[in-house]
Amino acid sequence: MSNAENTSEKSEKWKSVTDPKKVLEAYYSEGNYYHYGDIVELAQMTGLSHKNVRDTLCRFRKRDEKAGKFVPPPPRQQNEFSDEQREILEDTFEKHPLMGQWTPEKTREICEITGLKVKQVNNWLCHQRRKLDGRGNEKDRRRRRMIKLEKIRLGTARVSAFSPPDLDLMEALHLKAELAEIGGKQFKIPYGELVEKTGKDRKKVGIFRHFLACSRLF
Repeated sequence: MSNAENTSEKSEKWKSVTDPKKVLEAYYSEGNYYHYGDIVELAQMTGLSHKNVRDTLCRFRKRDEKAGKFVPPPPRQQNEFSDEQREILEDTFEKHPLMGQWTPEKTREICEITGLKVKQVNNWLCHQRRKLDGRGNEKDRRRRRMIKLEKIRLGTARVSAFSPPDLDLMEALHLKAELAEIGGKQFKIPYGELVEKTGKDRKKVGIFRHFLACSRLF
């Protein structure tokens, strides 16, 4: 049996489920870890919003990951753009890289030119900003580490209450928070985990995290 026939058979199985509460479970159990473009039909069959469909599939994936089961990564988004569309997006981003420069009007203009949907353009834009911010953060980390090493060599460095592994842990969590903010998502700093791993009290961890946030602005 060909792959196309297999896909068709799998699709027919979940599409034939009559109980709205069992549709997503059936869809997922057939190897559909993500909505793969079926979100409109899934929402209609379940009576759920698109967000609830995505959230439910996400819960199924997390459940399997906790159980030690293999969950494939999300499909690569690069394939949803043609070379011409990607060239237009990249050219526009190069000219308007800052947050306030790429306006909703600019997004609609790009949609008209490329034929893409607003969500596709916004997702691509968010991904590009994360990449750009990641490169900037890495360059900034290298610069600050060189300054710190120079201060240590000269004997002018202030001794930190936190060990190097503790500092790396807090900086990694702060970077995650920054990337989540850029992507329009929320990321809660796990202060309880930091207190437990560093052995420092909650106040010291909070003060240092605030200092870290301020230092990354320069």
